Amino acid sequence: MSPIPQHLTFHTSPLYTATLSPTPSTPSEVVLHLPSPLHTLPKPLFTQTLLSTARLASLLKRTTRAPRIALATTADRTIHLIPLHGLSQTWKPALDPIKEFHETYPGYVSSRSGPRISDASLQQVQDSITGDAKPAMDTTCSAPADKEGNLFARIVRGEEAQWRVWESSTHVAFLTPFGNCPGKTVVVPRAHLDSDVLGLPAGDLEGMMGAVWEVMRVLEGSGLRPERVGLILEGMEIDWAHAKLVPVCFGSGGEVDGGRQGFVEAYGGSVSTLPGPEGRMEELEGMVGRLREAVEEMGGEL
Repeated sequence: MSPIPQHLTFHTSPLYTATLSPTPSTPSEVVLHLPSPLHTLPKPLFTQTLLSTARLASLLKRTTRAPRIALATTADRTIHLIPLHGLSQTWKPALDPIKEFHETYPGYVSSRSGPRISDASLQQVQDSITGDAKPAMDTTCSAPADKEGNLFARIVRGEEAQWRVWESSTHVAFLTPFGNCPGKTVVVPRAHLDSDVLGLPAGDLEGMMGAVWEVMRVLEGSGLRPERVGLILEGMEIDWAHAKLVPVCFGSGGEVDGGRQGFVEAYGGSVSTLPGPEGRMEELEGMVGRLREAVEEMGGEL
């Protein structure tokens, strides 16, 4: 684990230490450093951590004036908050044209799509996750009139081919046929919620993160045998709240270094946990000063 850059720290709590990333992939990327790996946290502490993270994301949004903040984590001891600069004020889908696929963990998690996976392969992965305990396929769904045709509404209602791996009375989880690794799973609420998950009301966010925690446990205990399960909250492909869960399955070499990604001024349709190039210290120090002031204005509480 890399040392926490104290000169870039702007908030400390029992849940995490928040710093500007010294190697940002986009302006004002923030890294939260947790005392314990995210995937090991019990459900109450997991949801508490994500609720506090959402409040910090709101502060980051106001300070940077970014329209939205994404979250990406490999579920280890760090969470990345990534401002999505350059979005329009009204939601429009934004897709990265680059596709990737990795059979084993490449050293990072990414929201990029992969090539279409065959139905047979999806069925095989579904079987390895659910075994004989396949979901009952409850098709209860609540969508406003303008969202009735939304892809996720159609999936929840059972109108689309799908590979469901878990469900509750409030949420559904299914494999994406365009995953960039085996077992990439999407968690959605049965009722339409805004796709800006970190901006949801606390009650809706708590319910969704509770569902995410449950599905993480299902994937960790499955035949995929991941070391842990990464999490991405972005919401720029489908206008319906959703979380992407990425099984972290090591190859024969174990944990690997994924290298670095380039720096972009504006959102290009995907996010990842890869570090960017070294940031310019004068710019980092200026932004960390603004973030410290913003935290102080809130009384130091997040």
